[in-house]
Amino acid sequence: MGLMTREHHARVLYINVPLPLDLARSLTLPEHITPNGWLSIVISDLDRLDYFVGCFVPTFMRGYMAKVNLLGRVSVPLSAQGIGAPVPGYQILHLSFESGLSGCLKKWGAVATQRVPAINAIFKMSDGPSGNAKGADASEGARYGARIESTAGEPLVQVEGTLAPLDAGEERQFAKDVVVREHKFLVQRSSGGHGRPRRAVYSDERGVAGCKASFSADGVMALRTSLLDVAPLLRKVLGSGADQVDASRAVCFVQPEYIMYDSTNTLLGVEQTV
Repeated sequence: MGLMTREHHARVLYINVPLPLDLARSLTLPEHITPNGWLSIVISDLDRLDYFVGCFVPTFMRGYMAKVNLLGRVSVPLSAQGIGAPVPGYQILHLSFESGLSGCLKKWGAVATQRVPAINAIFKMSDGPSGNAKGADASEGARYGARIESTAGEPLVQVEGTLAPLDAGEERQFAKDVVVREHKFLVQRSSGGHGRPRRAVYSDERGVAGCKASFSADGVMALRTSLLDVAPLLRKVLGSGADQVDASRAVCFVQPEYIMYDSTNTLLGVEQTV
């Protein structure tokens, strides 16, 4: 495992949508990754991105982004001696980066290294330009809004709501389960694209000694939505499978920030049939 980047994400919105398990399994390699029946749309201000070249060097490539993640668990290799206990993580299904030179470079890098679909998009955020989100009002009753459009101006995501404390118990535990996920999973096509065998890879995002990630549920607030429309993005990512999704059951909350370390991917396995 080799370090590649360090990322600081501020004002992180999670739109968590339940999926039928059959649909979830069709999006992954179930012999390696076990989905839990939730899809999470994660919108954040990536306000610091550093590359590792013996030390971390700032790139000044800030900007809003969105990930569509399939939540699940996987047994990752701990050593040459065998497989470890299943760990919680997320599989990236789709990435959107704010339009502009920085976003174009990040999109190119994501496609080259992660091999997942990625687009540039227009982000219209209530917090204003990238860099403002970290200091935004996160108190009870504060308003939050986000609108993501394609570069042609077609809406992909619209959300508006008010911050509120998480309910004690189940909602609070669910929020912790979603945000404290330190392993990234990917299902990638081999060179040649459609029709080629897919492979499952993972990356540990906790960092190394002296460079520790921060995935915490401290300060997470519920977002009580007055407007929520994610159907266009779900259609883009899931195709006809979006018809099986009831986004009205979405659970939304906002995390103040997190820090992650992206590392080179480790192979889990390759599917035997397509």
